[in-house]
Amino acid sequence: MRNFRATLPSISLVFALTACSGGSVRGEAETKSSQPASGISTQALRPTHSDGVVATATHDRNGTLQPVGHARKDIQALLQLYQSRKWIELEAKSAKLVRQLEISASNDSDQSALQAARNLQGMALLFQNKPAEAMPLFSEAHGKEKDAGIKAYYGYNLASAQAEAGNWAEARKTSESISPESLDRTTRIKLLSLKARGLAATEAHAAAARAWLELFGQASEALDSQMIRDRLAESLEKIEDPVLLASLRDDFLLSRIGDEILWRLNRLLISSGREEEAKATFDELASRFPNSKYIAKAQEGLRGAGGNVEVRTRRIGALLPLSGARAREGRKALQSLQLQLGIYRPEDEKVGARKAPESGEDWELLVEDSGETEASTLAALERLAQVEQVAAIVGPVTSKGIEAVGKRADELGIPMISLAQLPLAPGGWVLNGGKTSVSQTREIARHAIQGLKLSRFAIVHPRDKFGEQYAKLFWDAVEEFGGEVRGIESYAPTETDFRSTVEKLVGLSWPEARNREVNALARQRVQLNITKRTMKTEKFFALPPIVDFDAVFIADEPKITAQLIPTFAYRDVEGVRYLGTSLWNSPQLIARAANQVEGALFPDVFQFGGVPADSQNTATKFRSDYRATFHQEPDSGDALAFDAGAILKWVLKTLPETTTRAEIREQLRKLDNLPGAAGRISVTPDGSLQRKLQIIEIKGGKFTVVR
Repeated sequence: MRNFRATLPSISLVFALTACSGGSVRGEAETKSSQPASGISTQALRPTHSDGVVATATHDRNGTLQPVGHARKDIQALLQLYQSRKWIELEAKSAKLVRQLEISASNDSDQSALQAARNLQGMALLFQNKPAEAMPLFSEAHGKEKDAGIKAYYGYNLASAQAEAGNWAEARKTSESISPESLDRTTRIKLLSLKARGLAATEAHAAAARAWLELFGQASEALDSQMIRDRLAESLEKIEDPVLLASLRDDFLLSRIGDEILWRLNRLLISSGREEEAKATFDELASRFPNSKYIAKAQEGLRGAGGNVEVRTRRIGALLPLSGARAREGRKALQSLQLQLGIYRPEDEKVGARKAPESGEDWELLVEDSGETEASTLAALERLAQVEQVAAIVGPVTSKGIEAVGKRADELGIPMISLAQLPLAPGGWVLNGGKTSVSQTREIARHAIQGLKLSRFAIVHPRDKFGEQYAKLFWDAVEEFGGEVRGIESYAPTETDFRSTVEKLVGLSWPEARNREVNALARQRVQLNITKRTMKTEKFFALPPIVDFDAVFIADEPKITAQLIPTFAYRDVEGVRYLGTSLWNSPQLIARAANQVEGALFPDVFQFGGVPADSQNTATKFRSDYRATFHQEPDSGDALAFDAGAILKWVLKTLPETTTRAEIREQLRKLDNLPGAAGRISVTPDGSLQRKLQIIEIKGGKFTVVR
């Protein structure tokens, strides 16, 4: 979690504590305000820096802030500690005063002093990076303070602590309940910033963008404008509705950072194919913001809009990971592309552009390393599209940054066939050529429910993006086909002992919740005179697992799966099927788990060590050629890369030597029933690449296609 205070470095207005120095915080006009019955003014000590805290006092006749009530000296001493930033001492002494006042407070003045002491204790904790401990104190002070002006500051402190603790939903709720009119200008600025960040953190992106724009309008001279620009851009990037963006543009027509809105709107219109509107937005951007850094980028986007760039049709790009953790996968995909294009030579050791004749036609493959980050992938995409001027691109292989890649491809107007598992919405310039997470979870759930007549499922997954995504999609698919998820458990990605995970799933972790069964076992032991726990008598001591599911879906790789599945047998879970993802299509799973994975099922497009059920001729030739050329067994990822090359060859052969990328995209949409190594391939009317997934079962220690 990022430190909350560190996120507001730009608020530089500093308000001095005036409890000892004299002078009004807001100015002389405010020192004459009347005092409420409680004896505490509606004025409070303002934040002394950007740390988001306030203390409480009142003004004397000279305008000097003074503590109130008979606890005057005690609070004065606390304020001095606050000024000196002695947080540990402040925490101890304010806690002591809180305890005293909780016992002795007898009137409104004492109660207000009690809330002031709680607030100071909360601040001491907050400055020691203990927001969770500060929250109850601020909450008490905010809830019980009767003075509306002071209450607002306590509320702001509470929201600040909630934000620091990462409780953004609560921070947003608290900040939205505070009346900004009760706060001084600096704290109003901070409150608006806090609201904006709370909205962004809770995915209210349009509202967050509006808040950032309002904040810039109110405090641009006091804040780091680039910080606000960056935050605004982050929120705008997540708005996919042009109507919402147009509304922001209209409402903030005069904003000096309105070019951020126009730039995002321009790109969204381009990616949606609304070229005329995109041109109009560009004209508005150029006329209102002639010095904007986005002018050149918008011009570039318009040139690529609709794929109007003319390219050589025999020039194909490959965007693959050739370094880092996924390098082996990237190199194998490259081999498959080279095999498909007929340009691989065993003596070629270096990755790069290669040419070779095939049936009198020259194919050129330009290769860029996507690396391991979103930034490196986007940079490689730019080089292929802008510098190398390729006709179309195969890749990326990994899902990291795939959404950003899809958006940039839409802006550039360049066809791509993605091999990543995370699918992009249909209709753009990227075809989902991989085994997507959606298709995999739907097919395995469909087969389990409609084919095997199973109805009850459990889910086990790692607590990472991959595991959580597959768990959610499988749950959705089960419900779609009329099944029921009876339990779900997760584990840390680094976990190696899965006993606790399985025990939670089958009701063995909390025996106190099964007292009736525990007592029944105890009675049996008495009746049978069993006093010792041995292997033979274990069943009279141990509770049996509660297995109220027919199958377990495990969203993890073979190495972890091979450790997890035997744990179910260890806890006497029998008679259930195990379901997984295409990652299971690896000899490693059988080698590690042996007969424990017998009967396990997973979806894939290509059967490891065998021949797919359909498109046998293409698949057989691919397997034979791959083995002969590279001296290794191909897997489903290799087959997908091979097929991506086949798709582009089929399309590009029908076009003249030079054409536009828009024409290439149009031809791609006509793809229908093309034979591939991983099955026949078609493109649906909405622009989605479609292929049939197979269901593979482990039978007799081998992978067997069952559907």
